[in-house]
Amino acid sequence: MKWAIHMSKEAVAQMHDIERQLVSNLWAALHELAEDPDRTHFQPTEEDPSRYWIGVDGDVVITFEIIDEKRIIRVLQID
Repeated sequence: MKWAIHMSKEAVAQMHDIERQLVSNLWAALHELAEDPDRTHFQPTEEDPSRYWIGVDGDVVITFEIIDEKRIIRVLQID
């Protein structure tokens, strides 16, 4: 069963600032997370170990949290 991807307002706004050719890389990474987050190589953030980040081709970083009990991946930032 896939996980749901929820995007914060900030992440949606930040997605609009990413170069158009990198957006497909971003969506590919999000789809991979939705399939099975445990197969994705993510790291905890230094500020808050309950939040994670992954790098995406094109020098994009996705910061997110995993809500296990609801099978949700909440995207917090896209830089």
